[in-house]
Amino acid sequence: MSDSDRIVIPAETTVAIIAAIVGLIALNYLPVGGFYDDGLYTILAKSLATGHGYRFLNLPGMPAAVHYPPGYPLLLALIWKIGPAFPANVLWFKLLNVLLLGVIAWMTCRYAVRVLLLSPTVAVLATLLGTITIPILVLSTLVLSESLFLALLIPALILAERMTRQAPPTRRGAVILGVLSGVVMLVRSVGVMLVLAVLVIWLVRRHWRAVAWYLGSTLVVVLPWLIWSSVHAADVAPVLRGSYGRYLGWFLGGLHAGGLPFVVATARVNIPTLVSGVATSFRFTSSPVVSGGTALALALLLGYGAWRARSRAPVTLVFLALYLGLVIVWPNQPLRFVWGVWPLLMALLLVPLEVLWAPVDHRRALRSGVAVVALLLVPGVLRYNVRGYR
Repeated sequence: MSDSDRIVIPAETTVAIIAAIVGLIALNYLPVGGFYDDGLYTILAKSLATGHGYRFLNLPGMPAAVHYPPGYPLLLALIWKIGPAFPANVLWFKLLNVLLLGVIAWMTCRYAVRVLLLSPTVAVLATLLGTITIPILVLSTLVLSESLFLALLIPALILAERMTRQAPPTRRGAVILGVLSGVVMLVRSVGVMLVLAVLVIWLVRRHWRAVAWYLGSTLVVVLPWLIWSSVHAADVAPVLRGSYGRYLGWFLGGLHAGGLPFVVATARVNIPTLVSGVATSFRFTSSPVVSGGTALALALLLGYGAWRARSRAPVTLVFLALYLGLVIVWPNQPLRFVWGVWPLLMALLLVPLEVLWAPVDHRRALRSGVAVVALLLVPGVLRYNVRGYR
């Protein structure tokens, strides 16, 4: 067979197949409810599928649900309608996340090549690091909304970055991006950071008309949910609103009661938790010196990757800055939220590897530094994920 007759599988398809296979291997038959949110998503899916509307069937009086946007429960409800036998249909929910993991891998690889302009080799490495390692597998094996969120967020970022390079963005593109951004918000409320990121970049560049079309189309998509959650905000008993009420009201209530000390105290807890949690995925031993060195190596690579990507992916960088800023001051376990954008962080982490093939002689020291720092992380990555797979 000649080289021209060989079947060439694109990089995106290759990593999507690998991620889906790994997702199937990691699939478990554990019941829902152990992670709390997964149980509530299942309850909401049942409520929609059985004709009760969007309500918490587990609470007295079945109050209207205003805590979680309806995007992910609606998708689960469709599966519930097809296979209504519970708990057997929980396996189908998890298989959906396996499929979404393949989509995430496909889109991440495309993002790495088309937005970050990485070589196919580095793009594949970044995608695999972001989709078949333990942090993302933990989320994809549970009935949680992060998989659907990422499967929609990454194509939205690809479109946003492509349109940002236009001068100005087209009306049609702004509307499409606005609709997609609205759908992202309907899956996870933190998707509002994508909307803010696009608005920040386009306002700075004075794309006034594009901003109007984008914001208008986004509001058309999310307005019914905003109205629903506002009308039914008081349906849940006050004692339960921390877990079942609106996110914004709960956070503002804490902010009103605690003020700036409340924010500072939350950040002082969340920042070390984030640093330690992320470093755990890369460190070889748990000694304080190794942990600190690992955190420093990650910070250097991520910082340099963000700097190199500043002109290629401005919307992504603003989105991640806003997203992580919110996570730091949000009084909840922050590591799950970082895992929720893991593929994007891993893509930025590997951007510096491009300098290893740079032909410019005066960058020899930079190439050596990047190589050394990257190699220091490899043993920890292998150890952590080998143990996790076992």
